Amino acid sequence: MRVLAEYDNFRKRSQKERDSTYQDAQISTIALFLPVLDNLERGVQQCEEGDGHRQGLEMICKQFSAVLEKLGDGERVLSPGMKYKHYAPKARVSLVKGTNEQYTEYVNEHSYENGVFALCFDEDAPVLKVSTVCYGSEYSDAQQAERLFDALRELDEVGAKRVYAHSPKTTGVGMAVYNRLVRAAGFDIIELD
Repeated sequence: MRVLAEYDNFRKRSQKERDSTYQDAQISTIALFLPVLDNLERGVQQCEEGDGHRQGLEMICKQFSAVLEKLGDGERVLSPGMKYKHYAPKARVSLVKGTNEQYTEYVNEHSYENGVFALCFDEDAPVLKVSTVCYGSEYSDAQQAERLFDALRELDEVGAKRVYAHSPKTTGVGMAVYNRLVRAAGFDIIELD
């Protein structure tokens, strides 16, 4: 009975953390676009009344403001090209952030779980005690981006139940891979640092 209560508390706490992470990401995203809106409004002020450019800029400002309001209300906006939702494997996925050693130790500590897989870099596979699906070299963001969707689909094919994904770098193309993995994990991020 106590184990069930602890699990229920863990589940609720995890959901709150996911919601908080999503909200933080949303606020950060909105904050990045506010200077753009300010500059558009300055552009409107520089144009004379009745000028076609001014009218166009005013329409863009209204549209931009409407989108920001929707985001502020908590509405989730789908990525371009995504009609419904991001593809995610059927397994429960957690994105694990930390050094290579921390990731390896963490995943190996969970090797007793049934159906555990590591979604990892090619360099991680030899030292992990669980089944692995690799999504590229740690040193090649482009390779990670190219192989990620195939790796996620492979996890479904092999029947993975629990997946610990090694977090990529968060710069350049790596940031796009990271964002994709965050969504595949449903914002379930484990910080080991």
